[in-house]
Amino acid sequence: MLLYAGALAVGMPADAQRPENAPSAAVGRAVAKAHCARCHAISRHGQSPNSKAPRFPLIAERYADNNPAPVLIDGTVIRHPGMPEFNLLEHETDGLVAYLRRISRKWRP
Repeated sequence: MLLYAGALAVGMPADAQRPENAPSAAVGRAVAKAHCARCHAISRHGQSPNSKAPRFPLIAERYADNNPAPVLIDGTVIRHPGMPEFNLLEHETDGLVAYLRRISRKWRP
């Protein structure tokens, strides 16, 4: 389960979920590498190791305004057999959102 842990968060700027925020997106990439890469393709190109796991560039596009934040922050990620549970701090969730947006096919720097 993902947690919104505001009291524990490292100070991140207000734009921490924006794809232009390279430091935040770097945090998100590290989170993706640690928790998600076993099943998902976490870079802009490539196939997921698990053929049933969507590629990260497609994940943000599933949500309105290219924004998976409410799903991640509220902890309502759709679970499936084999999906691990893990806790993220606020800055890690923000970074993951920024990273997902950054590698989305819709984002242009």
